[in-house]
Amino acid sequence: KKGGDCCSWMGVICITGDRVTELRISGGDTVLGKGTLYGTISPSLVKLQHLEAVSFTYLKITGSFPQFLFRLPKLNLIRISGTHISGPLPVNIGALSNVGEMTLDNNRFTG
Repeated sequence: KKGGDCCSWMGVICITGDRVTELRISGGDTVLGKGTLYGTISPSLVKLQHLEAVSFTYLKITGSFPQFLFRLPKLNLIRISGTHISGPLPVNIGALSNVGEMTLDNNRFTG
């Protein structure tokens, strides 16, 4: 939302003021209570063109592998663990060549 300071939100890491560089959203016991967030990962996150890392762990989120990740040029870490995300992994997952670390465990992926 324009005018809001998302950089003060838990799990949102920014540099130089308002540039979101990391999303660390976890449902672990120490943050929000295990599995408390529901829904899907919004493709509108593609607007965060400075994202270097995304981490969605221990959440009851659903849907398929987030395709918008392919359109984030600075992304170097993807961690999707312990979610209800399902379906086939993209056949072109190797195109994420800038990603140095990818963890996709304890989900419902196929393929």
